[in-house]
Amino acid sequence: MHFLQVLLHLSSFILATHAFAIDRRGCVSSDVALLKQQVTHPEYLCTWYLSEGRTQSPVPGIDADAVLNACNCIIDASPSGTSSRITKEIASAARLFSFTYGTCPAAAYTFILKEYKNSAAFCTFWGYWYIIISKM
Repeated sequence: MHFLQVLLHLSSFILATHAFAIDRRGCVSSDVALLKQQVTHPEYLCTWYLSEGRTQSPVPGIDADAVLNACNCIIDASPSGTSSRITKEIASAARLFSFTYGTCPAAAYTFILKEYKNSAAFCTFWGYWYIIISKM
């Protein structure tokens, strides 16, 4: 019985340590910096990116998990209320543009060019995301 209690405590300690390590590596400054360098308004991208499970990265040089972690850091560092305001603005903008498979909308082209240093990568990401959503 004593052995089981020790084993349980040891397992709990290992799991807690592992969870803490995952949380600590969540904010990788180089990933946050890359996202901020590649996207003019990263809070908007991150709010949208975090709204659903994403499996692809919209930014070259950083994988989906790193984008997820960097976005969580960016949103956590944003002033209170920013996320809800951005969510409303994204919904409003989505009604203005008609996104279709594999392309970014022509009407949004100028905006996308200003917002993303690598707009082609974002549009490729968008095409992939649209395929996933349309299959649901």
